[in-house]
Amino acid sequence: MRLQDAATVLALSVATVHSQLPFAARRTDQTGLGSRPLLATNLTVVPGIFRQSTPLADDTSIDGQLSNAFTSMRRMNDDAGEGVTYKLLYVGRHGEGWHNVAEAKYTTPLWDCHYARLDGDGELAWADAALTPRGEAQADTARARLAHEKDKGMPMPHRVYASPLRRALATAERCWAGLVDEAEEGEGCAPAGRRIREDLRESIGVHTCDRRSDRRELEALFPTWWLSPSFAPVDPLWTPAYRESAAQQALRLRLALVDVFATDPAGVLGIVAHGGTASALFAAVGHPSVEMRTGGVVPLLIRATADPTATMSAIVGGQSDIPSACRAALVPCLLQLGLCKTPA
Repeated sequence: MRLQDAATVLALSVATVHSQLPFAARRTDQTGLGSRPLLATNLTVVPGIFRQSTPLADDTSIDGQLSNAFTSMRRMNDDAGEGVTYKLLYVGRHGEGWHNVAEAKYTTPLWDCHYARLDGDGELAWADAALTPRGEAQADTARARLAHEKDKGMPMPHRVYASPLRRALATAERCWAGLVDEAEEGEGCAPAGRRIREDLRESIGVHTCDRRSDRRELEALFPTWWLSPSFAPVDPLWTPAYRESAAQQALRLRLALVDVFATDPAGVLGIVAHGGTASALFAAVGHPSVEMRTGGVVPLLIRATADPTATMSAIVGGQSDIPSACRAALVPCLLQLGLCKTPA
């Protein structure tokens, strides 16, 4: 199979598994916001609700915005027809990881051209990068902001979905600690609130920081997080030779959202992932580009429509995403590293 087909295959296979989960289409929204499962043909961000829906917004400024958003969401779901529903998503980026430190140490051109392909440099290790102490503090700061909103009476997510990469899971654990309003799933079912999704990971391929750990290691590090029975024992997608393009990643995130809207009735959801994942999600729903800092959180109100005439715009692109900066600077990079000689 060509890796450029992986985004579609991954999302479709994950959708099949998640559609069989206990809460799929058989529970009601317990946040009182009127959301319901819907197999969407169109997903779009509702503009004008949050400051982040305008270009160049501050991704960390959520204070004071959520009360109006919940009021609007209740009204929208009450007024919506049978083929429309709305959900509020808190989209977060992980705190600073050791790969971020390494990129700053070597500069982006050298990182993209050489160091991102290594597991470490003898001083720093960044394969499936862990959080730095600063990254842990950023996650704690995000939690404080969200707890402040909860104290003002704002509903918290019934579910938080996280990327399987360690930095995202560690951030999710700290950021949402004690804040997830978990629903009971029934006797013998896994906890409702914390679920790992393979399709929320960062751009796939080449960079070792985006090569996930084995399932057994993740289960040991994050024992309270639910993993699908089909979650592979080792990373089935990462390769050192090919990197997923931005368009492919946006398609992957669109299919992931379609599955979440079809299977999860909760009106409020959390997502903790990566800068590239967030950018892909924004592109998938027509949200303006937001440059998310590590530890940042962006709230989105999403409208889902199920109507054969309400289709989504095409996302195209398939070439391996070898960074343009790397292509342009490859020879200088190699010269600086002493890996090639100046042509005679």
